[in-house]
Amino acid sequence: MTGGKFGWLAALVFILLTGCGGGESDVIAVDAGVDSLGAELFQERVVGASPGCVTCHSLDEGVTLVGPSLYDLAQRAATRVPGLSAVEYVRQSIVAPEAFIAPDFSAGQMVGNWAELLSADQIDSLVEYLLGLWSQASSSLLQTAKLPTVDGRHAAASSLRHPRELEYPMDRLAELVDVRPDVGHPVCLFDDGDHKVYWVGICDRTAFRCNVYFIQDGDEAIIVDPGSRDYFESVKQYVGELVDPESVTGLILCHQDPDVAASMVDWLETNPDLKIITSPRTDVLIPHYGRSDYNLYDTSDAPLMELPSGNVLRFIEAPFLHFPGAITTYDIASQFLLSGDIFAALDLDWTLAVDDFSEHIAKMDLFHLDYMASNVAARGFVRRLDGIDIDAILPQHGSIIKKAHVPEALEYLETLQCGLDIIYADLDD
Repeated sequence: MTGGKFGWLAALVFILLTGCGGGESDVIAVDAGVDSLGAELFQERVVGASPGCVTCHSLDEGVTLVGPSLYDLAQRAATRVPGLSAVEYVRQSIVAPEAFIAPDFSAGQMVGNWAELLSADQIDSLVEYLLGLWSQASSSLLQTAKLPTVDGRHAAASSLRHPRELEYPMDRLAELVDVRPDVGHPVCLFDDGDHKVYWVGICDRTAFRCNVYFIQDGDEAIIVDPGSRDYFESVKQYVGELVDPESVTGLILCHQDPDVAASMVDWLETNPDLKIITSPRTDVLIPHYGRSDYNLYDTSDAPLMELPSGNVLRFIEAPFLHFPGAITTYDIASQFLLSGDIFAALDLDWTLAVDDFSEHIAKMDLFHLDYMASNVAARGFVRRLDGIDIDAILPQHGSIIKKAHVPEALEYLETLQCGLDIIYADLDD
């Protein structure tokens, strides 16, 4: 986003969050002098006809201008209201600012109808901006309490690096270029102790072979794109090597196609109480598989899903890639983008991770040129990923794209000519 477009959003976030009170913290405040979009926006003294953030809020500890100081804001947001996570608290501060008023501050100082004035996407942007800017030292998202210390400080206090960068190198994915689909067991892709990501199939040797992923975090056991009914038993067997299949708590469905979602009916037989985590458009169609009696987690209403460890899954909409209601999942802990059909590839000579990306492009073309809607859809999705650190892309078809190849993958998608661009190439832009 440009500074002009986002300036009023930044100001709104900081003005709304007057419910942040005191509390001891050993994390380091963000330096307002850092050359960043957030610092630039914060220094705007007037936004439209309203006072900007710096007019009412200080970044210094204990300094009150009009509203409370924003020193250590993310840390306090995570603990300020009992029962509310940082994500929930920030969202409440925007849509219901009168629900909590900090001591020594008065009610009625903020506009109360932001839920009517702002779209869901704009509110999401506010939540994501605040957490993304300020939570680099937040224990709710990055578990700094479990990090090793450097010179007496939490190692994450000076950067946006997750603890995995200190203790879990991405070299594990480099080792997977030789792993074939008949590996015979789950493959661990990420493990920081509290949060794990696995590949759990499917092993069939076909060009449209599907990947199924499994996220384990505390008592949450979530399968990402569980696959077709033909492969339910094999996926269940892999999952069973990690947890009791009856303890699976959720299925993330990037869209409704049978190779992605059909086995949901079998998983619901295994655990009728599990959540179906998907978009409203997908929710309309999946009952045609024969089950409509499920617990829905609507990713449009709640695009940030906090897990027991404090880690977060972020659901990013990807309209018309290739389904209007398609979603992707960004796992903040691992910095993996579970991309569904985006970045999918077709290949018989398959390995779990890409080795040579230049050769891999032709395999992605086999899928993207026919299945993706247009370059506008592709470029729009790439824009939604702006500012997100991606350590690996985990598609539903084809091989995992390692961090070294992520920039090339994003460039591929941004310049992709596909679908309507090809069919109606003779039409003017």
